[in-house]
Amino acid sequence: MTTQPDERGKDREDLLIRLDCIQSANGSNTCSKHFQKQSSQDKKLQYRELNLNNHQVERLFKQICDLDRQGRNRGKIAIVGESGTGKSLFLQTLARWMLETTDYIPIWISPEQLTTLSLREYLSQKWLTQCSKHYGKKQKLSPESWQTSFEALLESGRVWLFGDGIDYLLTESSNNSNESPLSLFKEQQKYTGNCHLILSCQTSTWKMQSQALAQFDIYQTKSLSSQTEIEQFVERWLHPYSSQRENSEIRRDLGANLSTLLSQPPNLSLQTWLNNPLRLSLLCRLWQKNPQTLPQAVASLYQVLVNEFYQWQAENTNVTATEQEPLNEFLTRLALTHRETGSSSAPISQEMIEDNASKLSLSLQLHWLRPMGIVTQLEKHNQYRFEDQTFEDYFAALGIDNWQYFLATETGKIEMFSEQWQHILLFWMGREDIASQEKEALIKALIDFKDECGQENFYGFRACLTAAMALSEFRDCSVKDAIIEQVFVWALPAFLTNSAIAKLQTIM
Repeated sequence: MTTQPDERGKDREDLLIRLDCIQSANGSNTCSKHFQKQSSQDKKLQYRELNLNNHQVERLFKQICDLDRQGRNRGKIAIVGESGTGKSLFLQTLARWMLETTDYIPIWISPEQLTTLSLREYLSQKWLTQCSKHYGKKQKLSPESWQTSFEALLESGRVWLFGDGIDYLLTESSNNSNESPLSLFKEQQKYTGNCHLILSCQTSTWKMQSQALAQFDIYQTKSLSSQTEIEQFVERWLHPYSSQRENSEIRRDLGANLSTLLSQPPNLSLQTWLNNPLRLSLLCRLWQKNPQTLPQAVASLYQVLVNEFYQWQAENTNVTATEQEPLNEFLTRLALTHRETGSSSAPISQEMIEDNASKLSLSLQLHWLRPMGIVTQLEKHNQYRFEDQTFEDYFAALGIDNWQYFLATETGKIEMFSEQWQHILLFWMGREDIASQEKEALIKALIDFKDECGQENFYGFRACLTAAMALSEFRDCSVKDAIIEQVFVWALPAFLTNSAIAKLQTIM
C-alpha cells in the first residue's frame, strides 16, 4: 500500500524528508504557544529537514508521541502530503525503529486488508491468527490464551497501529460513497482498546474532511525546494551503490556524477519536474543501472520514468510489456478527458472510466489512480483521481495529436494559460514523435495570439511568454532569438542596448 515497493526501505536511513508540523492535537496550528514551547529547539518544526537515521527518528518520536501531553491516553498522529513526498518511507522507518529499540508493538495496516473486515475483526482474526502461527512454534498455547493475551495487549497502550495510504480504503460494507476514508478508519479505531494511531494520506484527502483529524497532531511532508536538497537526496540515495560498481575508477561516485549533470545549464529546467522524492528515486534507480546521459526534454524524461515505474512496481505487481501499452492508452484517454472537464481538483467520475473495469483495477493496484472517498458497491457513484498530477499532465499530452488543439474553441483558449495546461503544452512540445513543423506552427500561433478582449491584449503577452517557456522543450525553434529578445525588452527595456541583446542571445 505505497507507491514505492518494499525494497526501498533497505539502506535508506539517511534520505532527506522535509516535515512540517501544521496542526497540534487541539486543532491549532504551529503558531500556538504550546508548539512554540514544545518546538523551541526545532524552530516550530516548520520545514524541518529529517535524515531517516535512528537518532533523528528517536528525537522526533519522543517529541510528537508524548502521551502525557494534554492528558491524552492515546496518541493520534497523521502524516499528510502529496504523492511521492516520503509518507510511507517515514512510517516504515518509524515502525522499524519502534520495533527494534522500544517495547511498543507496531502493527502495519494496509487498506486492502479492510475490504471485507472491520479493523477490529482484522486484528483479532487474520492478524492474530498469522501471529500465533509464526510464534506458536516455540510455545504451544490455546487459541483462547492467544485471544486473552491479545486483548490485554490492546488495552496496555503498547500497540501502535500504522495505517498507510488510507486514501485507498476500499470497502464492501458501506454504500455511502460520500463517507470519508479518514472518518471510517477513525471510527473503527474506537473498538481497538488503547491502541495509538499513526496514519498517512494525501493532502487532498485530509482537506476533504479535515474534521476527521481534528484531534490529531498533523505533519506534512514537503517537496524538495532547492537544488541543494535535490543533490543531497540524489547522493544519499546512490551512495550504497557507488562502492558496488566494478569499474570504481569511472563510477566511483554515482550520486556526485548525477548531481553534477543535473546542475549543468541544459538540465537545470529538469529539476522543476524532479522536486519529488518518488520521481527522484525513479531517476536514481535508472541512473544506478545506466549512468550515461539525461534526456533534455521533460517528455523524454517522463517516458523513461514511466518505464522505470513499471519495473519498480514489478516487485509487487508485474505488468508485461503487452499489458503496459493498452494500460498507457487508457491512462492517456482518461487524463485528457479529465483535464478537459476544467478543474484539476475535480474528481474522475465513473462515467469517464467507461467499460474499462479491468484497467481501472490495475491502475489502482499500481497506484496510477487512487479513489476519492469510499469506493462502494454502487460503482456509478465512485470517484477517482491520478495519484500524481504531473504524471497525469504527461499522459494527457500524449493524447493530443496536433497543435491546433491548444487554441481550439472547444478546448478553451483562455484555459490554455492555466498552470495545468501549460504543463501539458510543455510535455507536448518535448515529444519526439511530434514533427518540428507542428511545434513551429504552435510557437508562431502563440506569438501572434490575440485575445480579442481589448486593446491591451493581455493574454497575447501571456501567449508570448508561454512560447518562451516552450523553448526549453523545443530548442531548435527557428524564431527563438526573436522570442528571447522580445522577452528581455519587456523585462528590462531601459537597460538593454542592441549589443547587450546580441550578447544575451549568444548566452541563451
